[in-house]
Amino acid sequence: ETIGQTQFQFLVNVIDRAMPIQQAIDREWAWTLATDFNPNCRILSLPMIASLAVQRCAIDPLAALCAVTCNAAETVREHAGRQHGRITEGAVASLNILNGPKWEGWCLQPGSSPFSSTLLRGSTVIH
Repeated sequence: ETIGQTQFQFLVNVIDRAMPIQQAIDREWAWTLATDFNPNCRILSLPMIASLAVQRCAIDPLAALCAVTCNAAETVREHAGRQHGRITEGAVASLNILNGPKWEGWCLQPGSSPFSSTLLRGSTVIH
């Protein structure tokens, strides 16, 4: 058994015992998904984490996308106090451009980046 397999199994076990995510969705609570790169969990892939949530917890890919974008932005302040995590006039222009014919695929191919480019505070970053 490799370290990667051990970490993957750890994540699966955590997800299987987690609070029912559907309950949070039904109650319209803002919940997030994130990576937790540290010595005991060396996974950097947000699509991998979302894939586990979609596959293991049967949540909708759109709910997973909201969890890693607008919901996550609600929990972190933007340094100038402007709104971010939303496409709104006056908000910080940071967003990912998905690479693919269907947006739902962003978390269904965890071995590759689902993004073609990123806007970070209005400047384009090419992947």
